[in-house]
Amino acid sequence: MNLRNKHIRQIAKGDVEIFKLFYESLFQPLCVFSYTFLKDEREAQDLTQDLFLTYWNKKSEFETLDLARAFLYKTAKNRCFNILRTQKIHQKYSEYVLNNEESYIKQMIIENETYTLLHQTINDLPSQTKRIIRLSLAGLKNKEIADHLNISINTVKTLKGHGYATLRQKLSRDMLALTILSVLLN
Repeated sequence: MNLRNKHIRQIAKGDVEIFKLFYESLFQPLCVFSYTFLKDEREAQDLTQDLFLTYWNKKSEFETLDLARAFLYKTAKNRCFNILRTQKIHQKYSEYVLNNEESYIKQMIIENETYTLLHQTINDLPSQTKRIIRLSLAGLKNKEIADHLNISINTVKTLKGHGYATLRQKLSRDMLALTILSVLLN
């Protein structure tokens, strides 16, 4: 079937049968187009499937065959470039990790130990102080914490101050251990 502008207008009104014909006439060319970028047949097919879903969701925006085809090809190109950029980033990250495996692993160990120590120390705080510190670390302001816990803002400030003072005191002793661990790993 030779597609025409009237078919695009029918699709815009929700005609599924015409959409199927539109899909069948453009699926393979769009797969080939996407494959030229991606060099992966399955990925090109998946991308093309998604293109038609996107088109269907925007079908009312198109009145001519040229606009519809231009949209599909432009969107295919952009998505291919996004996939390639993402693959490149993942590849660079993997190469970095492989090339710096030892230092990366050491860094991850120290980070993990630091987070574990911090969370253990927070867990040792009194329950109300612990909740306030956790909410504070989650980015809530004193007023928001007070509203969330149904307590006064002055209580939040006082318990938060005591909590952070306790954390500084307890963590300062343990930071020496983390520093020694860091030196030993290097």
